[in-house]
Amino acid sequence: MSNDTQSLIRLNKSKAKSAVEVLVSAFRNCPLLQYYFPNEVEREKISSYFLSFAVNTGISYGEVYATSPNLEGIAVWIPSTNYPVTFWRLLRSVPLMEIYGCARAETSV
Repeated sequence: MSNDTQSLIRLNKSKAKSAVEVLVSAFRNCPLLQYYFPNEVEREKISSYFLSFAVNTGISYGEVYATSPNLEGIAVWIPSTNYPVTFWRLLRSVPLMEIYGCARAETSV
């Protein structure tokens, strides 16, 4: 395995939704999420919002990379200089519909 980081692709807002879909699929069977959200539909919905926050915040205040144009692997970094992510930074980086959807999902749980 190579340590060549030059083959990584830095993602921007135009790829955020696709990156979230990859991460939701990757964490679909995460034991912790299964424990807290045993219902698969509910788990996917809530993890989609949570991961959208991570990806969008990473794009705005850190770095988000993919292993290839096919987005087989996604990595999100937020440097210590931008952590913790404040409420206002979250509002500025995450699409409003994602925040609204998460609030609605939480009230329906």
